[in-house]
Amino acid sequence: MLAVITAVAILQASTGWPWSLLAAQSHLADATLEGFEWRDLKKVPVFDQAPSFVTSTKWSDAEKIALALGPQVPTFVLSNDPRGWAFLDDSARFVGQSGVIVTRAAEVASTLAVVGPLFGRLGQPQLYTLGHRGRPEIELALIQAAGLTRRLPMPYPSTHDR
Repeated sequence: MLAVITAVAILQASTGWPWSLLAAQSHLADATLEGFEWRDLKKVPVFDQAPSFVTSTKWSDAEKIALALGPQVPTFVLSNDPRGWAFLDDSARFVGQSGVIVTRAAEVASTLAVVGPLFGRLGQPQLYTLGHRGRPEIELALIQAAGLTRRLPMPYPSTHDR
């Protein structure tokens, strides 16, 4: 029985089945999407040439972004809850450089309101959908951001400010 449960859990996490059949008639969210890898993110044309940095609006999304793009692209979290991401790098060294902002498509307006003053110019949001085996699951908006004007705000005191 344990082997069957494990097999179904692995199948669900990798393909979305059987949850898609069970939840097809309801509006229940797929809890396994939190474990879904975003490796296809690196295939988006905006990442054909690695940006200087990437900014996310959620620490849990930043994990997936960093794994997809690799360690050569610094990842920052712009929120009141950046968790450990606040301490990995200093955004001040990227002032004047360009990056990409990755946010959930449903949060584009609030993200633009926050990041607008931090960059010289923002591009139009490019939508990209991640999914299980061709089935759309997570809709993202990728925004090219040119000319970081200052260090990204963090809710924690910085050692650089002392």
